[in-house]
Amino acid sequence: MENDFLQEMGYMALATRLKRLSDKMTHSGRQMYKDLSMDIEPNWFVIFKILQKHERLSVMEIAKMIHFSHPSVVVMVKKMMQSGYLFSMSCPDDMRKQLLELTPKAHQKLPQFETLWEAGVKGVSDTLKNTRFLEELNALENAFDKASFKERTLDALYQKQIVLDTFQEKYARDFGKLNYEWLEKYFEIEAHDSEMLDNPTSYIIDKGGEIIVAIDGTKIIGTVALLKINDGLVELAKMAVTEGYQGKRIGIRLLKKAIDCAQEMGFKTIMLESNRTLTPALTLYRKFGFVEVALNPNTPYKRADIKMELKVPSA
Repeated sequence: MENDFLQEMGYMALATRLKRLSDKMTHSGRQMYKDLSMDIEPNWFVIFKILQKHERLSVMEIAKMIHFSHPSVVVMVKKMMQSGYLFSMSCPDDMRKQLLELTPKAHQKLPQFETLWEAGVKGVSDTLKNTRFLEELNALENAFDKASFKERTLDALYQKQIVLDTFQEKYARDFGKLNYEWLEKYFEIEAHDSEMLDNPTSYIIDKGGEIIVAIDGTKIIGTVALLKINDGLVELAKMAVTEGYQGKRIGIRLLKKAIDCAQEMGFKTIMLESNRTLTPALTLYRKFGFVEVALNPNTPYKRADIKMELKVPSA
């Protein structure tokens, strides 16, 4: 395509180009159905095919299976019902639940529709026969399922702005200051906290642990520590982010870096103790694979009411 500004824009225009391609195919398909006197819409095929395979499904079940929003499926279903291709019935096990099923008209027309759809598949596959388009599309969808466009964009933005570093003596004061501020806001400072925060080098680093800091320019705005328990076990502790920087995925980066460090240092298990009121933190730990285990009755922290562990992935 000559003189196409969207092509010049590269990845910046990816979503717009996919939308443009979808619109072109949909418009062309709609015109094709009209020319062939078929009273269906281009995106209805998925409802026909899924009900042909499963016979009866609810709107919610269809939306979940095709990863569409519930309202989008509702719009399609209403149009198909108006055209006489679907009918709705109450579920025998739950009268509040409505199930969709293909009508006799749908079953009568399906052979004709499927002949056309098979021709469409051949036309597209012939066009893409020397490419790996479907494989690449699958990879793209899977990647954005794991981390959304928003998450990836903000990661790239903040990685450029905010860097991570391992412990240096010059970071000791800010490591203590940031964590004292966090503890004073949410809990109370305990003796074990002061031992660690006042002497990070001797208490953590010299005993085989590590401290990771997040830095914006020259300012320490996030920390996390790894305390060696034994050769196979390390404790994750003192994870904190300055209030004005929360929501910028710094905690995610710190936790990922801590897990990578634990792996490089040869630890097999990471444990942590926390408090159940810290819902965002616990959600983050679970996202990374931490699971709850029995709480240590001899924990040095009064505030600790939950213990979690993560088996460190093999290198």
